[in-house]
Amino acid sequence: MCESPLGPSLMIRLLTSQEDAPLGLPREARHQALRDWGFTCACQLCSASSDLVELSDKRRVRMWEICRALEDEDDISKEGIASLAKELFYLVDQEQVWPQLVAHYEIVARAYMRIGALVDAKRFVSRTEKTWIEYGGVKHDNVEGIKTLRRDLHNAAAQSRP
Repeated sequence: MCESPLGPSLMIRLLTSQEDAPLGLPREARHQALRDWGFTCACQLCSASSDLVELSDKRRVRMWEICRALEDEDDISKEGIASLAKELFYLVDQEQVWPQLVAHYEIVARAYMRIGALVDAKRFVSRTEKTWIEYGGVKHDNVEGIKTLRRDLHNAAAQSRP
């Protein structure tokens, strides 16, 4: 493990940026991303038995599959979104990758927007923003992204009015 004079600040940055340390990916992909930064991870998961790593990798692949389904399926129902979101959040909890919720909440919000379920979309837009603030602070890296998400929700609401 690499010590940093930045300590926890560096840890938070790595955990909240998917480009820097893609937490939702299997172990080897995470290791490659960290090696690109000159780090070798020795956390409990990366040091775990092959059985535990395999289970974790399966969960993370499933999280990725759910996100792709939520982003790509045009004929998904409100119930389908809710079911996939419930499974996704369960897997996030099992994997303890809570900072990734910033991305997952946005994906769920956009899925609800796509089918016109704007009350549900608004709830997940709010969760997205709150989670970004929780993990990145008020001046987090995605302030502009949140503004865009809110604007997209506003536009979807305006288009749905008669």
